[in-house]
Amino acid sequence: MLVLQQLFNLSDEELEFQANDRRSFEKFLDLDIMNTIPDATTVRLFREKLRQAGIIEELFEMFEKHLKSQGLEAKGGQIIDATIVPIRKQRNTREENKDIKQEKVPEAWKKNPNRLRQKDLDARWVKKNNLNYYGYKNSICIDAKYGFIRRHVITPANRHDSQMLMVLPDGENKEDMV
Repeated sequence: MLVLQQLFNLSDEELEFQANDRRSFEKFLDLDIMNTIPDATTVRLFREKLRQAGIIEELFEMFEKHLKSQGLEAKGGQIIDATIVPIRKQRNTREENKDIKQEKVPEAWKKNPNRLRQKDLDARWVKKNNLNYYGYKNSICIDAKYGFIRRHVITPANRHDSQMLMVLPDGENKEDMV
């Protein structure tokens, strides 16, 4: 599901809807009507566990190797782009927000694990075109000719796009970067 999410640039909620609605998604996921498709929260929690374990990049590298083994090696220039992925706004007190900005878990949350599970400590606010967004930024490197996503990085929404220019470009793709 995470591969589909990257390929189609979908939010967790959109991914859940499309996986339930599109037969092509079901087929890719090797599911059928009788299977239970994970909901948006399950996808988010799974992605977070992969990120914490440091293996999400490995997953996408394996997918790219699989594409290469099938003769699908995309190298036709590069496009670097970022998309804000908004999430549900947090309703925190000023003190809780102060702790979060200092990368601390608020004391009251430590005592209540059920509440802590509902909180996202990594998302941040960003202002773009005079609109405020709370969430993440999905920065991607796309093959300009074939449209494959070659690399991606998920960061808090307040991370500036320019910080990804040293991380995202594919050194093997010697074509021009757009």
